[in-house]
Amino acid sequence: MRDLVRSSILPQAAAGAAFTAFAAYSRLFSWHDAPIPLWALIIIVFACSTVLWAFVFAWHEKYSNRPVLNFSVPLRAWMAAILCGLSGGVLMHFFVDPMLRPLTPELYPGNFFEWSALLLFKIIFVQLFFCFAPMAFFLRLLPSIKHAAAACVGLGIFVSFLKISGLQIPVPAGFALAILAARGVSAALSVWFYVEGGILLSTAWIVCLELRHFATL
Repeated sequence: MRDLVRSSILPQAAAGAAFTAFAAYSRLFSWHDAPIPLWALIIIVFACSTVLWAFVFAWHEKYSNRPVLNFSVPLRAWMAAILCGLSGGVLMHFFVDPMLRPLTPELYPGNFFEWSALLLFKIIFVQLFFCFAPMAFFLRLLPSIKHAAAACVGLGIFVSFLKISGLQIPVPAGFALAILAARGVSAALSVWFYVEGGILLSTAWIVCLELRHFATL
């Protein structure tokens, strides 16, 4: 745990948290029925993100021997991320979104501003919470990258299960399984691109996946 408070880690974690809070601002600003003021939400996001980014910068490279920010990603990896994102977006648009939109309309933007806010929130905060930080944490605890990746994917599926279980509208078992399967594939690809090419490659995959919303703006 001493890795988290090293003098070289804390400034990086604070900078990452500041960027995360900035990226989340638009999404939090549009949360009109938030239980606490916007400034308090920003402080909470910053504080939580500082800890999560400390996990990332302290443990990811140390235990995976791969950089968090990789600027020498092979072209074929970029092509794979773009192709998976675009093709995954098409599949989500036709097979998953029609099931999810009535259940979670707040996750679907109605205009370009909402799409931009949601995109920033997903590529920074959501990825940090479900991919970057958990991967670093599990790398610290588990014996290999494969074990850590599997645990990270399992976490994403479990959280999605909790969200589906907490919906006020009953969800048919078949729909729930399809949603969980899609979440599992998405989480696995996010982790794979993150391990192979760091934050930039994982972000490229998510951006391409989210482009599908332009069809309904």
